[in-house]
Amino acid sequence: MKKESATDNEYKGYPLFNNIEDLELKSNNRANILANIFEARYVNGKISMAGTALIVGYVGNISEEERANTVEKIVETLKERSFDVSGRN
Repeated sequence: MKKESATDNEYKGYPLFNNIEDLELKSNNRANILANIFEARYVNGKISMAGTALIVGYVGNISEEERANTVEKIVETLKERSFDVSGRN
């Protein structure tokens, strides 16, 4: 069953890269998309509610088998972009 506003290979206009077989490449591409969404909606030290919803929706459209790898990559990508991803306020 497809989730809201998703096709087989995109979510709200953002590519999911489901057509790529290499898991590492797919996860890196997804992490960069998510980091771009995060950066575009990061204001005054916080991500907007709309940005959070978009990220949660995007990640929710990644298969459970691939989700952990993508989350690991987004953390790495945000650290590389100098964001504090420690979870502390």
